[in-house]
Amino acid sequence: MAEQVTIYSPNRRHEYGIVKIWVIMARNVYESRELIWQLFKRDFLAQYKKSFVGYTWVVLSPLIGVASWIFLQATGVLNSGDVGIPYPAYVLVGSSMWGLFMGFFQSASLSLRSGEGLMTQVKFPHEALFFIQLGQHMANFAIVFLMNIVVLLALGVVPAWQTILLPLVCLPMLFLGGGIGLINGLIGAVSPDLQRIIQPALGFMLYVTPVIYSDQVE
Repeated sequence: MAEQVTIYSPNRRHEYGIVKIWVIMARNVYESRELIWQLFKRDFLAQYKKSFVGYTWVVLSPLIGVASWIFLQATGVLNSGDVGIPYPAYVLVGSSMWGLFMGFFQSASLSLRSGEGLMTQVKFPHEALFFIQLGQHMANFAIVFLMNIVVLLALGVVPAWQTILLPLVCLPMLFLGGGIGLINGLIGAVSPDLQRIIQPALGFMLYVTPVIYSDQVE
């Protein structure tokens, strides 16, 4: 029986073109679905295993952040402007969407670091690493999203039917956040100091975008 030989060459995918690259990546992810699922379950279940309140942190974390913005707005430190709905609802939805974007960034940024041990021991498509991290983030966001719906209804805000289009809104956020995250991950492998600058700089964008205040505020 003839032995299979695999030949590796630099910049191999650059020769394929963008369409074929996406096809190869999709095929690799599909073929790695069992690996992605098993590692996702392992990491997700272990995420809060040693925490006293466990998975309650998924809900507590955004609520604590929202409470701080509500306090600043109530004391007059933060001028939120006219947001059109109760401010707690506005800042909860806004901060949740910002958290979704930052989660895409962190999923891509941490994918190489989290799988560096596995990469040296097992041969598998490295695209799987990103989807393992992404799966954890999306599972957490699903819980936060349900909490958003409950809080909105409790505050008398009925989500519009356009809410069902949320996945389409998330796609540009995924591409942008994931793209910046992959670049950040590569930079971190070469210069960890520079990586420590990029993430706080990206976090600063929260204060210059209408996430916690109206876009009409000057």
